[in-house]
Amino acid sequence: MAIENPKIPCEIGALQAICIIANIQLATRHPKNTGSSRKIAEQFARDLQKKVITIFPDQEVVLEMGWNPDFDI
Repeated sequence: MAIENPKIPCEIGALQAICIIANIQLATRHPKNTGSSRKIAEQFARDLQKKVITIFPDQEVVLEMGWNPDFDI
């Protein structure tokens, strides 16, 4: 049986989007966060990141760094 997944219309500001992406990047670093919901959240954040970059292309490098643990401080 397929699970229904209707779309939810939502408008957010670019700063809000960047904060959501950063928090999902942080959450996906947790070693016990390995389930299917983690994959869904990461895909959402990556899709949102693409939309942010279309408005602010100069943020691409910074947002991409958030997925790379080599840049963790």
